[in-house]
Amino acid sequence: MGFFNHTWLSDVQTLQILEDPSGLLAHWKEETAVYPEILCNNIITSYLNEARFWPGNLHYDSAVKRLDIIYTSGM
Repeated sequence: MGFFNHTWLSDVQTLQILEDPSGLLAHWKEETAVYPEILCNNIITSYLNEARFWPGNLHYDSAVKRLDIIYTSGM
């Protein structure tokens, strides 16, 4: 499914900073502590139809049963 620009916010939040002499990463963590409401709403709206598609889908259900993480990770 590729890379989504909004995912870097959660990536930054989960960083364990080992060294940050300029404070840049600490600043980014502070700035991204909360998704802006408009971004959050747009992400949910954009992917809600996709999320509604998969429950009850034969391919999805069988992938979950066989613990196929690679297949289901993009969903």
